Amino acid sequence: WYQRRVREFQTLQHYFIPINLRKTMKLSRYAALCFDMDFTMVNYNLDNFMPFIYQITADYLISVKGYSSHLKALDVDEMHFMRRGLVLDKRTHCVIDVTSTGTVKTAYRGTKRLTNGEIFYHYPEGVWPEFSRFNEVFDCDNTKPLHEVPYFIFDSVFVSPTIPLLMKQLDIIFTNSHSVDAKCREFYVDLIASFVHNFNPDNNAGSFFPSIERHADLYIQEASTELRNKLFSLREAGTKLILITASDTPYTELLMSHSYGKDWRSFFDLVCCRAKKPGFFTSTAYRRPFFRDGIEIFELTADGDTYLEGHWTRVDKWIRHNTSKPGRVAYVGDSFKSDIIPTKLATSWDIVAIVLEGKLLHVSACEHKKPRPEKIGWGSFFGERTEPSMYGGRLFELSDLTLTDVEELVLLGYEQELPSNKTGNSFTFSPF
Repeated sequence: WYQRRVREFQTLQHYFIPINLRKTMKLSRYAALCFDMDFTMVNYNLDNFMPFIYQITADYLISVKGYSSHLKALDVDEMHFMRRGLVLDKRTHCVIDVTSTGTVKTAYRGTKRLTNGEIFYHYPEGVWPEFSRFNEVFDCDNTKPLHEVPYFIFDSVFVSPTIPLLMKQLDIIFTNSHSVDAKCREFYVDLIASFVHNFNPDNNAGSFFPSIERHADLYIQEASTELRNKLFSLREAGTKLILITASDTPYTELLMSHSYGKDWRSFFDLVCCRAKKPGFFTSTAYRRPFFRDGIEIFELTADGDTYLEGHWTRVDKWIRHNTSKPGRVAYVGDSFKSDIIPTKLATSWDIVAIVLEGKLLHVSACEHKKPRPEKIGWGSFFGERTEPSMYGGRLFELSDLTLTDVEELVLLGYEQELPSNKTGNSFTFSPF
């Protein structure tokens, strides 16, 4: 596996995944590495996972909300529309791809791709009007209900697979409804209700958690032996490894046991579950104590224990008091809203962003798959070299290092220098 990944890396010298290194980085300079779980420490099988998310959403909308059974079918070509970083503009009823300057690069109204003239009809300035308030979607203190916000950003793989379903339902509304605006807004409320229902962990009320538990082999990938050895070698070198996940303890146990084995806790010095990110990073520390066995704890005291909730400053203090080596702390995660942005805004930690979209470049490069026609689906998640996408620009701005997969830690030597790849004002790229 390792030699194959090295060969892939060498093949990919001319394929581009964004990286931003504002400082020289190498693993030996870190006293601790903190990891998110979903899509970071634990990899999902996307070929199965993304259709699964589509299907449980369609099931809810059909069986509970009474929508057409035609939504149930998912064509393979429709999976081209599943991409993070896209915006549903509830005012124009368009799904749009926005650049880092706010320009609407691509737009669909239903499954119809808009021409440049049609884009300018809906956006006379050529710019998404809400772009200047884009940061509000990441405002951790924003309590406004999602259905009251004039847009919805598909910022995770837990929701982006529903984009084809949304587009097909908009087609139905545009064709058969007289009160288009009201019907669209009603559907947006129901779509968000499906997310709330399916991802409800209480009593396994939704469809997501019971299905993952019953079919873990179908959706969850096992970590490689090389990665496990890498984690052990980091701990032996004195680097503290900490898991910080928003998931409850039972779901964490399920995924980590499936990925790393029943002894998965031996890879970590500290495990923090139900972290309630982004508040874990952005809330006031005294309002966010840790809990263990139902008891409120303000100081972390023991290696290997599992704590609930809490605040990053207490983890940082624990690291300083328990590490045998000086150094910085890095947080490794995939979510812009829960991991990357709050870590950047609220902590002193470095950020290693996991961007699974880079895997698509790996697959395309290494298997030489025929690219889809330009007019089907969307452009790259990262955008263009000269004009990054809205998310690609934020990724470049906020992250210190970008990896497509936590498995790529195997390829990074402990003393390997990672030179800066940012030159001038250009948006630059690198295989890592």
